[in-house]
Amino acid sequence: MAMSGPQSPSSRPGGYPVSHGERQAPQKRNLGQVRLDTRKESCNGRTTMNKPALKQELVSVVGADLETLERAHRAAVVGATHEQAKPENDKDTRALEQSYLARGQAKRAEELRETLAAVSRLEVAVFGPSEPVSVGALVTAEEGDRTVKFLIAPCGGGYRLASGSVQVVTPRSPLGEALIGKRVGDVCEILTGGGRRELELIAVE
Repeated sequence: MAMSGPQSPSSRPGGYPVSHGERQAPQKRNLGQVRLDTRKESCNGRTTMNKPALKQELVSVVGADLETLERAHRAAVVGATHEQAKPENDKDTRALEQSYLARGQAKRAEELRETLAAVSRLEVAVFGPSEPVSVGALVTAEEGDRTVKFLIAPCGGGYRLASGSVQVVTPRSPLGEALIGKRVGDVCEILTGGGRRELELIAVE
């Protein structure tokens, strides 16, 4: 049977020939593709954020928190109703404490369900350069010598996405109230318990 000739350099990885006896290095796995790709390159060369991926990450982390809380709530209910939890005397409050814990967890779980439903319905709209900030916007601002990013969402304030580089903010928070309605170039001032913050908006996506 006829043997095929050697591959041309252009047909090999990187376009470089491989000499006899030389081992090809194994191709590295792109670990960044395992996680949600929250970054993309814009037409002007500036790195922007992938909003659909940010939304999906928010849905995932809220869902994970809800699942963890539901497991803890089930365990608390079992602890409150278990045979060994029955009070041995009038000072034994173990069952009562477990009952209070389960009640608080049930309330928090219901809040997380509402949050999960709200962020799942979040519309990922495209904002023009002159459009004001509203729910669904991804805001980039300069604060002193650093750049900060905020995703305006109906619920889920306080979560951080994209390895902590994007903070979720709700319109009901002081920061959200200050950002809503602002445009690129506007400066907003926020008074918080930690002092005064001044942000200059440089992008609304």
